[in-house]
Amino acid sequence: MEDKKTDEQEKSSFWQRRKERLEEDKKAKSWLREWVDALVFAFFAAAILRALIFGSYKIPTPSMEQNLMVGDFLIVSNLTYGPRTPMGICVPFTQWCLPGVKLPSTRIPGFRDVERNDIIVFNVPHEIKPISQKTNYIKRAVAVAGDTLEIRNKVVYINGEEELNHEGLQKHYFLKMNDKVRLSEAKMRSVGAGALQNIPGGN
Repeated sequence: MEDKKTDEQEKSSFWQRRKERLEEDKKAKSWLREWVDALVFAFFAAAILRALIFGSYKIPTPSMEQNLMVGDFLIVSNLTYGPRTPMGICVPFTQWCLPGVKLPSTRIPGFRDVERNDIIVFNVPHEIKPISQKTNYIKRAVAVAGDTLEIRNKVVYINGEEELNHEGLQKHYFLKMNDKVRLSEAKMRSVGAGALQNIPGGN
C-alpha cells in the first residue's frame, strides 16, 4: 500500500515539475516574442515616419559652405511641400529596391509651395535611376516658377531686381594644385576666375 502511494506521489511530482517547466518555457518565449514584436513594430514605424513625415540627409557637396558643410546631417520635414508615396518595394533605410517592381506614386499635398530662398532637398534630374535611388542635392531656391532669373556680371537678378547676397555667401575659392597641374592665366580668366597667386606654404 505504501509502495503504491509512493509511486503516485512520484508521478504527481513528475507532472508538477513538467508543468512548471512548461510554464517557465512559455514565459521565456512570451518575453522574447514581446521584444521581437516591439522591435519589428518600431522598425516599420520609423520607416513610415521617415518616408512620410521626415527624412535624414547628408550634405554631399561644398556648394553651400559657410552655411552647410560637407558631411553635415540634416533632418528635413517632408510635410512642408508634401511627402511622396513610395515608388517601389524597398528595404527601409537603404536605397535597395526590388528590381522590376514599380508602384504608382503621387505627392500628397503639403502645407505650402516652395518659396524664394528656401533651402530644399531634391533629386538630381539628370541621373537615369528610379527616383528613390537618385542622389539628393541640397540647394537654395533663389527663384520659383514664373520668375525670370538672370546673371549679369556675376550678379543675380530676379525679375529684373538685383538679388541681395545672403550671409555666408562664398564667391572666392583657393585652388590647391600639385606640381603636375598647370593652368594658364588666360584659361582662368576665360572662366571668370582671378589671377593665379602664389600662397606661402602652399603647393
